[in-house]
Amino acid sequence: MRRGWLRLARSYWGKGFATEAAKGSLRVAFERLNLDEVVSFTSVINWPSRAVMERIGMVNTSEDFDHPALPEGSES
Repeated sequence: MRRGWLRLARSYWGKGFATEAAKGSLRVAFERLNLDEVVSFTSVINWPSRAVMERIGMVNTSEDFDHPALPEGSES
């Protein structure tokens, strides 16, 4: 099963909504669905998403890659 962060309008960035949604998603994944693992990824240069992942306790495995569907230099 794959899910993504909710895409928020720029005016709502930096207010903690993505972090709270991600925390809730992890609670559901581990407490209700009894999953053993949750994996998340984003483009290497997407620092805001990487910061959300760190705030919710995810660890960078340093298995970085450039997403093939994004143009070079994209910030998404």
